[in-house]
Amino acid sequence: MAEDGQPVRREVVTAALAVLIAELRTRADRSTPGPPPLLGFTLTGNAEDLRAAIAHGLGADGARQVPHALIDVGGTAPATTDDLRALLKAITDAFATGAFGRGQQPRFPRFWLLDFVFDQSLGPDSRKHRVEMAKRVRDDSRLLAKRPEIAGEFTATATWSDLPLGLSAALPLAVFRLITAWRLPGTGRVLRWVMRRAYVARREASIWALAVGLSRSGTRRESPEARRLLVHAVLRDLADEFHRVPWRVRPWRATTLPVLVLFGPTATNAGGVLLELVDRVREEQRDPLVIATVGVADHGADLFGRDAVTADEVTVALDRWRADPRGKGFVVDVGAVGAPVRAAVTTLVPRREPPRPPWFTHWLVLLLVPLVLVAGLAVVGLRALVLECAPLHLGAGRVDVSRESGECVGYSDHADRVFGSDERLRQVQLGIFAENRRVEAAKAATPSHPVMTLVYFGTLTKPDSGAGDQTFAAEREELQGFAVAQHRANATAATSADAPYLSIVVANGGQNMGAARAVAEKLRELRAEDSSVLGVVGLVESRETTKQAIADLGVTDLPIIAPTLSADGIGGLSGHFLQIAAPNADQSRLVVDYVANVLRRQRIFNYFTFGPIRDGQRREDVERGDLYVNTLREDLGRDSAAADLGYEEQSWTGQSLRPVCSDRFPDGVVFFGGRYSEFAQFIDTLYRDCSGKLPVVIGDDSVNRYLANAEARDSAPPTLPLTYVSKGSLAFCGNLVTSGDSERRYFLEDVRTTLGACLPDTLLPVGERVGLAYDAVLLLVRTTQDLIAGKSDKSLPDPLYLYTAITDHTRDEPYQGVTGPLSFTPGGVAQDKHLALLCVPDLPNAFTPDHPVPDRVHEIGRRAASDAPAVSRPCG
Repeated sequence: MAEDGQPVRREVVTAALAVLIAELRTRADRSTPGPPPLLGFTLTGNAEDLRAAIAHGLGADGARQVPHALIDVGGTAPATTDDLRALLKAITDAFATGAFGRGQQPRFPRFWLLDFVFDQSLGPDSRKHRVEMAKRVRDDSRLLAKRPEIAGEFTATATWSDLPLGLSAALPLAVFRLITAWRLPGTGRVLRWVMRRAYVARREASIWALAVGLSRSGTRRESPEARRLLVHAVLRDLADEFHRVPWRVRPWRATTLPVLVLFGPTATNAGGVLLELVDRVREEQRDPLVIATVGVADHGADLFGRDAVTADEVTVALDRWRADPRGKGFVVDVGAVGAPVRAAVTTLVPRREPPRPPWFTHWLVLLLVPLVLVAGLAVVGLRALVLECAPLHLGAGRVDVSRESGECVGYSDHADRVFGSDERLRQVQLGIFAENRRVEAAKAATPSHPVMTLVYFGTLTKPDSGAGDQTFAAEREELQGFAVAQHRANATAATSADAPYLSIVVANGGQNMGAARAVAEKLRELRAEDSSVLGVVGLVESRETTKQAIADLGVTDLPIIAPTLSADGIGGLSGHFLQIAAPNADQSRLVVDYVANVLRRQRIFNYFTFGPIRDGQRREDVERGDLYVNTLREDLGRDSAAADLGYEEQSWTGQSLRPVCSDRFPDGVVFFGGRYSEFAQFIDTLYRDCSGKLPVVIGDDSVNRYLANAEARDSAPPTLPLTYVSKGSLAFCGNLVTSGDSERRYFLEDVRTTLGACLPDTLLPVGERVGLAYDAVLLLVRTTQDLIAGKSDKSLPDPLYLYTAITDHTRDEPYQGVTGPLSFTPGGVAQDKHLALLCVPDLPNAFTPDHPVPDRVHEIGRRAASDAPAVSRPCG
């Protein structure tokens, strides 16, 4: 009745009920803590109009529908298991075959499996008939034929993890029995669920054992446990179908909850049994099913025993449920009077089409996403390979790299391939490569203008280097020298038709130049392909591998200029080698003269090391192949004898240095004649072992790599004065600012512009290797310019002719480099090149405002006329 006591029109009540269900299937969403509500409708007369209205409200005549099942239960006979199973079959078939839209038909693998098992009829021989059961399932097609609407999909499985069971028909019987006993990993999720129900007899070893037991006793199939298992299976299947997880698409396509409408359930038929079991199962697990019951008064008392309510009361009840949806459900009994109204039902009830599934569940997206992911991974992977070390370079520029002993070695002139992990080292390379692109643009604008290419060949990686690693500070300085020289050369080329533009290729020979020979072969091929390549500059680390690489490069007739190599005879296998730095023989002479004539000491104790041993290397090969350390040892022994000094030497591997502390070695000097990589540990050990009785310490020129590494110096002993050999001290900021030499003035201008160093308001110094690399590059560039000036076609000279021109010109008149005058012996070794000993009183504070540049304390070799007078004094 309405509030005024008048009967409620049937069509209005019908509309309210359909809208109510349509509302609930969206409101009872996955955030609701309790189960969906249970609705009870009680009507008088024929319920066909209500059935049609509800179906219409759930979108039955649209392209997309709410997944629903409208089931007539009927009958009043006592419910048996078979009756309940028949009802459940009707419900699951209605859901599985409904035209609800793509991906909206639920599947019921647990129920379908149990339904099949309950149909079996086997004899009493348990063992024999377990085998028979397995054979039937394996060989019989009935399991698939029972649900032809989903033929092709094994109905006892719900996900790909159960695929082995689905393929069981093709498996041997023994394997099949293992799978069905869920004793193989990744199989039988549905079977495990069945066997783990607490009300299933635990003595059953497998689903087939359970089936045999059920078949032997028909009463077991009609037991309360069997009924509950069937209902529980249906609800669990629905829970799986509508539970959204990232790796399953189907639940995301289901944008509404499923609705079940039972017409005519009573406490004495299968419908009532179903509702009772649903209530019990929901005490154990949650499911998404919205259930409505329609009881007709002609069939007897209504199921819930409540009086009819008005349409307004339906809305009130709905609002009450929305406010507190955590209960087990609520019941609404609606009665109606008057004759059925059929004609206008579809106009009175608004159709509620389900929301469309998310865009990412569309078949086209599902098709394209894997393709896009595969393509993206391919691009990322290819890009990673290119960045990491792909032999195939797909970008612009000259690039040829390969992986050797965990390092990316080869050459590059493009930002697509940058060597090393130290960010500052990489930034210098990127600056050079950017200048290369400007050279390409200038060449495109003036095709007749000459462009020459030089290769920097150094060691820019090691297998375990990190992003903040300053191991390659010395290489960074050399590349900075290249960048400064490139800036000077291209600035000159912009105003002179004879001056070539300079492009630079960076080549990496790996740790300790271990891959030098392999990279030399790549450079030989580069020269064969590109006639603009006129020389190689670099080749750090005077080792046997480096010497052999020089010989390999010699086959190309390219001039090879080493700014810092100093081992005696390092270039002996090449006829095109130029050594900018003074040789070890000169370094030994400098040290011995300083010890004997300046410090007035009587003995030299040389501790030497050979650097790290790479994987796959033998220690004896590394030690024998270190030409720098071994030739320096030989020179020191010979010169010490000539100066009447006592000379001792020992390989240092971490042993105590107590024997050379000042109290035990008062008339001697400790010389570190090894590789810089062990120098930090060496001085720490010396400082600890001598406990304030520190000896005089002199380091070889390898120590300048340690000095270039501010991070290493931060932890150095603060009161240990150090004297070390320097090959490029004349190009330090202090000497540049006060020098009247024109070449050094140009260099000062270039380092300020390119590096931001040596500015009046900056503390950034110029590393000593910057000047050495700068001299090597511009020696090649300016000699090339002189040779081009004599040609009408401005063509580049032959590399062999370029080498000859350098040696001939410098023999007559030394080249005035920023690190001192340059001329060469017939073997290409710098002759009488300037060499100095520098004093660092406080290692952690070196190159700081208080100690901007280590002081020169002794020097040999030629100097420019404008240089300050030579000094000779003790350190400190």
